[in-house]
Amino acid sequence: MTMNELLKKVGGYSRSIMVFAIGLTLGFIGFVLLTQMSMIEQAHSSNQASYYLSHEIADLRTQWSQAHPDNVRQRMQKADQMLLRDFDHLALWFQQLQTQASTMGLQVTYRVRPTRIAVPGFTEVEKVPVDLKVYPETPSMLQGAYQKYLRFLRQLSEDQVRMDLQEVEVQGGTGAAHMNVGLHVWIKAAA
Repeated sequence: MTMNELLKKVGGYSRSIMVFAIGLTLGFIGFVLLTQMSMIEQAHSSNQASYYLSHEIADLRTQWSQAHPDNVRQRMQKADQMLLRDFDHLALWFQQLQTQASTMGLQVTYRVRPTRIAVPGFTEVEKVPVDLKVYPETPSMLQGAYQKYLRFLRQLSEDQVRMDLQEVEVQGGTGAAHMNVGLHVWIKAAA
């Protein structure tokens, strides 16, 4: 074998080896690029999700600040103040009603019914049925009693104590001798 033949033989192998090496290098570069592209896509997707999440958090913070959580607490305290604490508080409230009625020339008697009514959705609150009887202080005050009854009802409905008017009945014909008022007063269940 001559040197030229040997070089041709080795040259053929070296070309094959070189093509193989270049192919292997290109394949490796392609594999790395594909792997990196996948990682780049995942990073981009993660960045996009973080971006949207940060905007969502900012929106929630805005909504929360606009909701005025302090106002919610104040409203809950105000609602709690509208509830009667116990039956002693109920008796005190009746005395206040009697005083208000007296300034209008009316008298009020009351009867608390023995039943208590659960309030749906509230575990610590009950309604106590109460019957009020309202009448003029003197028979000579029957004239204009309807107007006084209406004024009393208006004050009753604007009272700070939470109650539900159930029925109002005026009796006594044109003289309006007396008015019966049925209502449910809201009271704390522990009472």
